[in-house]
Amino acid sequence: MVCIRVLCGVSSIQKLLAPEILGVVTDILWIPRRSHKTLLILLLTPQVPNHLATIDGLYRLLKPGGRFLVCEHVLQPYPNSGDFIASLLQKLYMALGWSFWVGGCCLDRDIDAALREVAGSDGWDEIKATYLSTYSTVPYLVGEYVKST
Repeated sequence: MVCIRVLCGVSSIQKLLAPEILGVVTDILWIPRRSHKTLLILLLTPQVPNHLATIDGLYRLLKPGGRFLVCEHVLQPYPNSGDFIASLLQKLYMALGWSFWVGGCCLDRDIDAALREVAGSDGWDEIKATYLSTYSTVPYLVGEYVKST
């Protein structure tokens, strides 16, 4: 299992996991594509400059039938299951410089949509994901995505 943990404000780790370097890192470490049964991301994608490229790089490491486990803070899911006031506050915080004050951390990334986009229409056999704290300005996406075989 590969476990990646990134904290807001840890710039050296952010630079290491930057999408333009991710391919180089996997080459240097000789991590073959489709070599991992389970990947776990915990609060990774809000900090990297290009979350789509990072998720794509990680998706390529996953074996067919492999599990992608996610726990990320995400875009407020209003109007589907979120809260109108929390959605407004999230937008306000971002406009007031949240990313600048909290080490590049972005509150407003739609990680579920990014995971679906990277995998394409046939990319996931099963998705068991849910939003937590949807009343909050910082809701979480928690779940499991199983790569198609």
